[in-house]
Amino acid sequence: MNKAVGFCLYILAFHFSSDTQSDPDFSIVARVEAFIAGWGLDEALRRSEAYLNAGADAILMHSKKSDPSDIEAFIKAWNNQVQLRFICRVLK
Repeated sequence: MNKAVGFCLYILAFHFSSDTQSDPDFSIVARVEAFIAGWGLDEALRRSEAYLNAGADAILMHSKKSDPSDIEAFIKAWNNQVQLRFICRVLK
């Protein structure tokens, strides 16, 4: 399955799960791996927007870089559309 078809199927399933959400203390956090896969900022934004439109309450963004440049670029471009969560990479 190519990445576009897989992503579309995932968004469809994600949309149905957010529609059935009934507990106000439950939230759906969409994990975006565009930076991990090497697809860049535009793809990270496209996927985040799709998750937001499908009902995500927050976006989990992470990068495999040892500096915060991907995350900083995403924050600047995202413009506070929904809550963000981040995974910090600790290097030894």
